Amino acid sequence: AHQRWDKERGCYVVPAEVAQVVVDKLVTAGVAKKRGKPVEEFEPIVLPSSATNRLRDYQVDGVRFIVETCEETGAALLADSMGVGKSLQAYRAARALDAAGNVLIVCPAVMTSRWAEEVTNFGGEESTQLSSKSASWRGVGISSWDTFRSLTEHGVSLSPASIAILAELHYASNSRAQRTQAVRKY
Repeated sequence: AHQRWDKERGCYVVPAEVAQVVVDKLVTAGVAKKRGKPVEEFEPIVLPSSATNRLRDYQVDGVRFIVETCEETGAALLADSMGVGKSLQAYRAARALDAAGNVLIVCPAVMTSRWAEEVTNFGGEESTQLSSKSASWRGVGISSWDTFRSLTEHGVSLSPASIAILAELHYASNSRAQRTQAVRKY
């Protein structure tokens, strides 16, 4: 077993060497770079009370990790088991980093509606689902991986985003895949 349930944190804990395998694959594919520091070295950050009202302690730690890693290196990777609130953590971190900026969320097509619900329920803002016909938005834009690839290949500017959340990044872990090339191009 590569993971164990942590009752106190309410999530699965994965050994560092297992998580490292995922990071190494993403680095090899050219999608991620190894940077940053261990989570234990991060200072606490203050989240808006609306954020802490809906986040569990381990999620607050996840948001802190994302924010501080992004501030230090420009990017962060959050990897955890299904159902522990990675979407919420990523969204809250994006808003902690830039409360009013445009956020681009790229995810599998089956998750676009779920992301829209998360943004509305936990952020109180509406989102725009991007398509090959409409890549313009304000606030939060949500794109499937295939739409993102298509828009990027055709030179459509997705530049209004100050922050990008790439959900299910393993979709872009093959260095020769079109999705991976789109991430590199973006």
